[in-house]
Amino acid sequence: AFLTGFIGAFVYYGASKLMLKLQIDDPLDAFAVHGACGFWGVLAVGVFGHPDYVSFGWNGENGDVAGEAHTGFLYGGSTLFAAQLVALI
Repeated sequence: AFLTGFIGAFVYYGASKLMLKLQIDDPLDAFAVHGACGFWGVLAVGVFGHPDYVSFGWNGENGDVAGEAHTGFLYGGSTLFAAQLVALI
């Protein structure tokens, strides 16, 4: 969680500066906070998803698919990241 927040700070700062550079009026930085950081938060699940916590949501019941493929990149999975990316698009 700390690393996700730490990276999120840079995402926020970059998005805020980009809005200023593009001269887009966003006085509350709503896009930087909710848009860019929210995008990063969803992708972070696909990167840092630990097998113990992901399998809690996908437990194999009711047709759900569980397994090592549904973990973050740091734990050797790629399916979760792809699912998170598709959800964002």
